Amino acid sequence: MSTKRRIPVFRTIVRTLTGRLVRRLFVVILLFTLLLSTATRLRSYFMARKIQAVLRGLAEIRIDQTTEEQLTKMVPYLTQKDWEVGGISQHGFYVNISNESDRLPRVIFVAEKLMPWLEHCAAWLGYRFMSFDASALVQDGKVVHVDYGLANQWVRPQFPGYVGYIVSARSVHGFWLPRRGEFEVTSADDDSPQYRPRGDKHSLNVIYTNDASSELTKPVFRLNLSCFWSLACIMHEAVRSPKVAMECRR
Repeated sequence: MSTKRRIPVFRTIVRTLTGRLVRRLFVVILLFTLLLSTATRLRSYFMARKIQAVLRGLAEIRIDQTTEEQLTKMVPYLTQKDWEVGGISQHGFYVNISNESDRLPRVIFVAEKLMPWLEHCAAWLGYRFMSFDASALVQDGKVVHVDYGLANQWVRPQFPGYVGYIVSARSVHGFWLPRRGEFEVTSADDDSPQYRPRGDKHSLNVIYTNDASSELTKPVFRLNLSCFWSLACIMHEAVRSPKVAMECRR
């Protein structure tokens, strides 16, 4: 094909790619993407608001002092749960706030291969996996235990305050009560008789005793969840290791 023939073909391709129909299609795709991203972030924002409402209620609970009636008034979205362990009846409440139902099934081989790509695209649209669990145990009409856990990726179901959460906290009546016989107590443990933060670059866990002061315990329930919905959040960090700030310093 001569140069003269190539140039008209090239011009035709350029006109087609820059024509009015293509421009309109591009604008429609852009608007649809913006709307989808906005809707996704708004959903995460409202989920974060619900989580923070639960945390604010949990922060007001005083172990062995707060009554069941006070608990149900202070903490929203509670669901009653009764069960039996070793013949002993247990009575408590729990909260689960999660978008876990959005997870795509991984039973198909093709879906397994496409999953990283799909997760990457979802991240750019502002989607963040979020799963929050909290519970409170009641005995003789008083709250005797509380815990919560926040996860940013799906893990096998765990108890709040244990493995699988990027941020978690739980109350105990004593750090060494379950132990029998001699055991080593480090100087760091001995220096923190009521409050113990533990963590690394992947997770942070706090354990506090029932007699810990509110100055120690209340900050444990203040989390900055903006990286689950904020536009300013870096995509990779938000999906893999979000900067969830806990103000839990002594």
